[in-house]
Amino acid sequence: MFGRVRVTVLGERLFRVEQSKSGRFCDEATLAVWFRDHAPVDFQARQENGRIAVTTAAVTLLLDPDDLPASVVRFVNGKTARLDNAGNLFGTLCTLDTNGEHLRLYPSINRYDRAHIKLEPGVVSRSGAAVYDDSETILLGQDGQPKPRELAETDWYVFAFEQDYAGAVLALYSLCGKPPVLPRWSLGNWWSRYWPYSQQEYIDLMDNFADDGIPISVAVIDIDWHHIAIDKTFGITARGLNDEAHGGTDGWTGYSWNTALFPDHKALLKELHARGMHTTLNLHPAQGVRWYEDRYAAVAEKMGVDPETKLRVPFAIENERFVETYFNDLHHPLENEGVDFWWIDWQQGDTSGLGGLNPLWALNHYHFLDNKSRNGQGLILSRYAGIGSHRYPVGFSGDTHMDWEFLRYMPYFTATASNAGYTWWSHDIGGHHRGERSEELYLRWLQFGVFSPINRIHNCPSEVTAKEPWSYSLPTRLTAARWFQLRRRMVPFLYTRSVLTNETGAPLIAPMYYRWPNEQQAYESFDQYLFGDQLIVAPMVNPSEADGLASAEVWLPEGSWTDVFTHVRYSGGRSIKMLRDCGSIPVLARDGTILPLDRGLDNACTLPEELDVYVFAGNGAFTLIEHSGNQRLETRFDVRQDDGGTLRFTVESDAEETLPARAFHIWFVNIEDGELSTVIDGEPTALKTRHNRCLQAELRLMRGQSASLALKPEQRSELERVKAKLLECVIQIPQENLVKERWWRSLEACADLESLRAGVEALLIPEVWKDCMRERLLID
Repeated sequence: MFGRVRVTVLGERLFRVEQSKSGRFCDEATLAVWFRDHAPVDFQARQENGRIAVTTAAVTLLLDPDDLPASVVRFVNGKTARLDNAGNLFGTLCTLDTNGEHLRLYPSINRYDRAHIKLEPGVVSRSGAAVYDDSETILLGQDGQPKPRELAETDWYVFAFEQDYAGAVLALYSLCGKPPVLPRWSLGNWWSRYWPYSQQEYIDLMDNFADDGIPISVAVIDIDWHHIAIDKTFGITARGLNDEAHGGTDGWTGYSWNTALFPDHKALLKELHARGMHTTLNLHPAQGVRWYEDRYAAVAEKMGVDPETKLRVPFAIENERFVETYFNDLHHPLENEGVDFWWIDWQQGDTSGLGGLNPLWALNHYHFLDNKSRNGQGLILSRYAGIGSHRYPVGFSGDTHMDWEFLRYMPYFTATASNAGYTWWSHDIGGHHRGERSEELYLRWLQFGVFSPINRIHNCPSEVTAKEPWSYSLPTRLTAARWFQLRRRMVPFLYTRSVLTNETGAPLIAPMYYRWPNEQQAYESFDQYLFGDQLIVAPMVNPSEADGLASAEVWLPEGSWTDVFTHVRYSGGRSIKMLRDCGSIPVLARDGTILPLDRGLDNACTLPEELDVYVFAGNGAFTLIEHSGNQRLETRFDVRQDDGGTLRFTVESDAEETLPARAFHIWFVNIEDGELSTVIDGEPTALKTRHNRCLQAELRLMRGQSASLALKPEQRSELERVKAKLLECVIQIPQENLVKERWWRSLEACADLESLRAGVEALLIPEVWKDCMRERLLID
């Protein structure tokens, strides 16, 4: 402590800096920061030339008490960074809600891109130091109740992690708590639409999804589950009860099922559960509890309101008695009937009866903790309420447009949120309203959704819009079904990543600069992101150019990368123009990637009995993490490739009896054939193999067994591999076949890659197809 400044050394690169005119400081938790009792750190502190110098093994913090933003961090390499958040790479914001024309948060903005939407600061910065200002955040008492912050002080957290961006986020989690593990089923497909479904219509809807082979894990029922036209239904104005004291006639808030639409809601919820689905209801709690609600009398009595007066019980989230009544008398009875969690659709500002308490934060906090206490794993769907909101997944990003502009913004927005530790956004996939109908746009949104944290399809109540796959042409309908199925099959991978986010802080989605902080292109590749440790995803965010092919400029770092869908292998260290039809997007796997996918398509996302395991030649490993009850189960995959090209792939599983035997279908991507030998628990075993785009092998292991596969690939020259991929392009070109045969013969005759490149350039074909061939010429 130096006069009116206190510095707490929380880590070699993490500091708390407080400045108080009174010389008194705050030791209590805030709504954002809960944990400051970190392990001791060796440091030296001194004053020099009016500055406070605090030195650890990693950095020196030089504080100017008269001008804190002018203070600097000096790193061991001699570089410095001011504490002014210059160079901050940003975090996220509360919502992307539009009111039709403009963002609700920024009423003057009707352009939805990086230049116009200002995100809040994150905890990573290109300067090497970022500052989180916690000065205005109120306190969380030891009794768990928010309370005013009586001491006025500057309260900063300095993250001096240079280019260790993941380390900075992990430090944030050390202060605020880690993101929890998501329920496994929440990682499947969600269906959501703002629409007055009847009970039978909703069951018919789910039948239609089942008929199309589309698994739905979360059934979202929007606001029409409760009474909306309350004046007409209850005669409020006719009774003279339409004043503010009685709650008016706005039907956004409600807690009683609309029996005209849902005559037996318990049966509906039971049926959805029987199909393996979980259910959430939309919640707008701002108007409190009014006299016509089923549970009004119980709530009113507990809150000191005479039920005979029919006076509204105001929403008062700052009131401990109200919070208890809110859950015990309003929500728990509905949950006991089968509601699994709540979609908290708060849009009524950030003020409450307690100064500094944002109702959104309180709703998120209480609902998540309540859901966790009742179900073991907590889950809500709600908007972001500032730093620390990662404790309450998942995030609802609001009402976006059905257009290309919003889609283009979403990869950047989603990845950048990791800079604030916020890793589980749920977007309105497809957009909520306005925009346009386009089959291509629908598929591109859906593809982005599949490779998003949460895949929640959503739509507005307009009669002229639809997101159901069967409302589109048959090709689009079938393609959409395949993408929904892929999302369901990815659950083993996604759940593993959720566990790792909780245990290590590693996000599912991150900006490219997390792995390549020294590459300028990593900071400029806004339309692509890391998906786990080994995948790069580049959603198609622009409409097709010609012949149904859209393009994306994809930056590939050094190394070799294989497209998961096309199996084209590229050498990195460059940007490549990639073209894809509506059935595919660039998803690139680094050499050594192991990608497990479930073969099952059940709604409940149960543990798989059969796995497809895609193995990309190289050196790598993947540990599949699962839970059966309270037991943690691991299946460990490893692949190694020696200098001679021989691949050794191993599978090991835990010796637990809680899971049955499991079948593994191994796909050796980009290897068409070769000599394969297998040993299971020390015994040589012949496996059934097949050839479909690549060599595949099938094996079945009991829990606790291990298998080792050695594969010596059949060698093919680079020229042969390039020609094979060029032939795939030629086949797809819409042209007379005799003409295409002449084109192919000219390419087939080329004796080396140089003449092949010249041959492609000489072809008189549409430029989009020439670009497609140029992409194939870059394969590794």
